[in-house]
Amino acid sequence: MKILVTYGSKYGSTRGIAERVAERLRAGGHDVTTTDVRQAGDLSDYGGVVLGSGIYAGGLHRDMTKLLTQQHDVLAGKKAAAFAVCLAAAQNTPEQKAEAEKYAQLFAALVNCTHAASFAGAHDPQAMWFLARWILKAMKAEPGDFRDWPVIEAWADEIASAWA
Repeated sequence: MKILVTYGSKYGSTRGIAERVAERLRAGGHDVTTTDVRQAGDLSDYGGVVLGSGIYAGGLHRDMTKLLTQQHDVLAGKKAAAFAVCLAAAQNTPEQKAEAEKYAQLFAALVNCTHAASFAGAHDPQAMWFLARWILKAMKAEPGDFRDWPVIEAWADEIASAWA
């Protein structure tokens, strides 16, 4: 199947996850294109679309929201999967896990996805602009790469198999 993996990422963490998902889909026999959401273009040529978005101030990347609005009708006729990337997914408290899951479910509801997930991202204060760095410091967010690659790969493999 011809699949587009598109992502909205400010600092690169979501892009890295999208690229790994695309690799796994290719390994599963699919023809996969990966692109930043701003270059996604018309989605009608694809049989499936995987959408990934970082979560910023409690919402999706603004360009992902724009794509969902502009191509809502096209997406309605496609196989779709979505993943949200947020630091809440890196926490082990039930409240934080529930918050991360909420983002995935919200995203999935907007697109009517067959697969949805929340993944922890990476937090590199040096790559962020001042206000974002200040907010994360106030939240006591620890720097680091919290992406769980085996979990991400298993999710992508599940899609590759289901969409075969």
